[in-house]
Amino acid sequence: LKSLVENMARKRYSAMEQFAEIRMLKERGYTIQQIAGKIDLDLEFTRGVAHLIEHGEAKLLNAVVASRIPISLAVDISRLEEGAIQ
Repeated sequence: LKSLVENMARKRYSAMEQFAEIRMLKERGYTIQQIAGKIDLDLEFTRGVAHLIEHGEAKLLNAVVASRIPISLAVDISRLEEGAIQ
């Protein structure tokens, strides 16, 4: 019962709040594995978000949040050269 009450009381963070937390934890020197554990997100998703944040890909992050594209595709797009994207 105590665990249930704690889970119900826990705030639900928006995707953008989680992304900001990933950025802050990365800046503090935490590894991707540690960050994923702390914010309870999938390791590969956390790695992808960290990559997009590090490369300033706000539009791609917004597309992921809006469920327009999966994180894996967003990361792939961010790695392409400008000419290859077109």
